[in-house]
Amino acid sequence: MLFRFESDDRTDGVLRAVQEAGDVWMSGTIWDGRRAIRLSVSNWQTEDEEVDLALDAFRTAASQLPAHVPAR
Repeated sequence: MLFRFESDDRTDGVLRAVQEAGDVWMSGTIWDGRRAIRLSVSNWQTEDEEVDLALDAFRTAASQLPAHVPAR
C-alpha cells in the first residue's frame, strides 16, 4: 500500500517522525513523481494490533506536524 499527504514535504515529515518514534517502520518512495509512504501489512503474521499501532503512529505524527512542513 502507498499513501501520501497533501505535499511531498508533509509526507516526508510525517514519515520521518514515525521512523524516529521507533514503534513501526515504513519506507519512503516516489510514485508518479511524488513522495509517498510504503506500508505493508500483508504478512500472514500481521495482526490487528500491529495495524492499529501503525495507524496510531501516523495519526500522532500527522497531528504534531504543521500543515506545511519546510523541506530539510
